[in-house]
Amino acid sequence: MSKEAPTKKQLYYYDKLCKKYSIEKKDTEKLSKLDLRDEIERILDEHSNDYKNVD
Repeated sequence: MSKEAPTKKQLYYYDKLCKKYSIEKKDTEKLSKLDLRDEIERILDEHSNDYKNVD
C-alpha cells in the first residue's frame, strides 16, 4: 500500500475536501496510497475539531 498509486476515489475525495475547506492541494503525483490516506485523515481530524465545540 505504501508504494501503490492512489485510487481515483481517493484523489476525488481529496480534491473535494481541499475545495470544501479551501486548502491548497499537494502534488498527488508523488504521494502513495498510504500517504494520501494519511493526508485525508489529517484534514478530517483537523476540521472535525471545529464542529466538536459547537455546544
